[in-house]
Amino acid sequence: MGITNTGVDSEELLCSYTGATLLPRGDALGDAVLKGDIFIEVKKTTLNQTRPNKYNVMVAHDNVNNNWYVISPDEIIRMTKGRRGQHTPDPMTCIGLGKITAKKFEKFMVADVSKLEDEIVRAYCKGQNNSSFKAFAAHHKEENEKRLIEVQAGLEMLPQ
Repeated sequence: MGITNTGVDSEELLCSYTGATLLPRGDALGDAVLKGDIFIEVKKTTLNQTRPNKYNVMVAHDNVNNNWYVISPDEIIRMTKGRRGQHTPDPMTCIGLGKITAKKFEKFMVADVSKLEDEIVRAYCKGQNNSSFKAFAAHHKEENEKRLIEVQAGLEMLPQ
């Protein structure tokens, strides 16, 4: 199956439980969307390559115990404080947050799968209402795009 496709069954399960729609593989907006505008990042077991600046709701599935966790985007950003990123020094671009079974994630567990959709909506609203975190993520994303343009321009200036 390979690392790229390890989360497919969790993504499909999430959609069957919540009515969310899977997005095409590699979609920059996320893995799934609920109610047309709630973008979801789905992880299985380990929260690797999490992208806080996307400001998506994180849904993690511990497929061994079949437990589900829902984390609001502002909480994901809180978890980046004081940390270095994964594959980059910048934790807002990409960060590894560890195994979902760690004690620090217990408070995000959704005990009843029938409440998964409600918890995703609640996490989304919490993130949207936290305007300073939302603005920080948007600004960070903007600055990353500007930096990309600068880097590409610099690369073009290098000799062949």
